[in-house]
Amino acid sequence: MTSLNHIDLHIASPAAVDSQLDAAVDALLQAAMEDQQGVLVTRHSPRHYSVAVSAAVPFGTTMEQSY
Repeated sequence: MTSLNHIDLHIASPAAVDSQLDAAVDALLQAAMEDQQGVLVTRHSPRHYSVAVSAAVPFGTTMEQSY
C-alpha cells in the first residue's frame, strides 16, 4: 500500500493557514506512524507551505521551518 507522504499547500486566505496546516498534518499522521518518522512543515512564503513525513524529524514530533 502506498501512503500519502507529502502535501503542498497554496493557501488563499491568511485566516485559513492554521486550519489547512492542521488538516494536512492530520492527513499524514498515519504514514508518519507507519514509517516511524515525524512530520515537517515548511513555510516557503506566507501562502505556500509543504507538509511532509520526514526521517529528519523524530517520531511523534512535528517540526516547522521557514525558507
